[in-house]
Amino acid sequence: MANFIPFKLYILSVLDELIQKYNISSPFLDVGCGKGDVALHLAKKGWRGDAIDITPQSVETTRKLLKPYPKVSVSQTTIGETPNKKYNLIIFLDVLEHIPDDHSALKAAARMELPGAYLIITVPSNPDREWRWDDEVYGHLRRYKPGDIEKLISNSGFHVVEMWDISNPIFWLFRRAFTAMKVQPTIVGSQLQRSQQSPYTNAWNLGWISDLLSNTHIWKPAYRIQKRYRDNLEKGNELAILAQRN
Repeated sequence: MANFIPFKLYILSVLDELIQKYNISSPFLDVGCGKGDVALHLAKKGWRGDAIDITPQSVETTRKLLKPYPKVSVSQTTIGETPNKKYNLIIFLDVLEHIPDDHSALKAAARMELPGAYLIITVPSNPDREWRWDDEVYGHLRRYKPGDIEKLISNSGFHVVEMWDISNPIFWLFRRAFTAMKVQPTIVGSQLQRSQQSPYTNAWNLGWISDLLSNTHIWKPAYRIQKRYRDNLEKGNELAILAQRN
């Protein structure tokens, strides 16, 4: 669902809120940078850092996007392959659900952080109720129960500071309606291939309806409503988590 532009912008607003509330600063590491929109968002603030991805297409796309921002470097690598750098913030936005060994990825993040540094994660949630065909299209390996992701984070060298649902009620209802209205597309490619192509896969296309709904101005009131319900972790389909290194 992060490919749906209004939801992506809402995620970026949540990122900004957490950064401001906890006075987080660069350098940052954007893991699984995809199209580079998150790294670009931080680069425009004057932040320095790194963006990494294992997919050549994503690295090339992000490098072009960030060419005017030399403070941010882009590399084709995994998080465990840059152990000598240290960061104040490491970001996994809709990434952990694609990684086979999510525990090792988070432990690598802990080793790469400065004392007291932060981790910001978004993940799809509530697998028993919310698994849909779009999870298959995007190559998700899993969804997370709130208690399970908190335990995973705690076992990886962090403690959870904030955990919010970022989908309920409006985006949650929209996804329910969308996956019911649209016929499930044919699943093509391996899980890894679908995962690597997920930033460029537009499973949310409903023609002119999607064009109308992508008008970001009509969503601003929805963003305010979303924040009222974010403590109900069992209801929605996506979590945002802020954790701090132990």
